[in-house]
Amino acid sequence: MKAFNKLFSLVVASVLVFSLAGCGDKEESKKFSANLNGTEIAITYVYKGDKVLKQS
Repeated sequence: MKAFNKLFSLVVASVLVFSLAGCGDKEESKKFSANLNGTEIAITYVYKGDKVLKQS
């Protein structure tokens, strides 16, 4: 029974590691816009995780 518990724990830990690693690899973008005194301002951030890759 102890061997089964160790094997089960190892499988669960492996699944968690691979599922978390798979989620962090995609690039995403977020656009912010505002109108200040009749002037339209738009900023777009391209990011991956917590790191900003591009700002335009």
